[in-house]
Amino acid sequence: QRRVHGGETVHLCLQIAVIMSSFFGLTALGPDSVFSQGLFKAISLTAFDDREYERGFQQVAGPNAGIAKAQIAQLLNIVYSYPPLEEELQFLLELLEHKADDEIITCAEFIDCIHAVGDALEDRSRAAKEFTSWNDFRNTLYKHRRLIHAPSERFKFPITAGQEYGWYSQKQPGVRFPRKSCEETRYADCMVKSGAYL
Repeated sequence: QRRVHGGETVHLCLQIAVIMSSFFGLTALGPDSVFSQGLFKAISLTAFDDREYERGFQQVAGPNAGIAKAQIAQLLNIVYSYPPLEEELQFLLELLEHKADDEIITCAEFIDCIHAVGDALEDRSRAAKEFTSWNDFRNTLYKHRRLIHAPSERFKFPITAGQEYGWYSQKQPGVRFPRKSCEETRYADCMVKSGAYL
């Protein structure tokens, strides 16, 4: 074994630091699975457990028994440590629409809403898994059957570059331009199909 002294030690440490920083820089490329990140259930509401929501609820409610609807965004901001998405707030407010704006929401009611949102998103995310059998998948490809759910019904955002086209467009009754061939062209096509070349 060779002993490393002085400047050689610093040089060796720098080399190790460069190697380790390049290795750990790989996480900047994005998530491990784009498919799981694109699922509807992959939102911040489902990423935290009940204890974290209870702690945030106690911070917002203070000595009171509950919070108002207007304080939900503040509660989520405390739990997440960043502002919540509008989509997440909409999920919760839809479940709590039976309550008046000034009516108190208890901690148990709030956590039940979080669980209800998670269950609803779990059901919606199951649509992303179209097949459970390879034979079913092969038969669908062979018979050229359409999928039950469109990609926009299965994922929050386009997963592939090809899905970006038309992802956000609304279905509009556009003008169709069908292919029309004249009689001579149809006759020539029939001649080519029959094997008589011109």
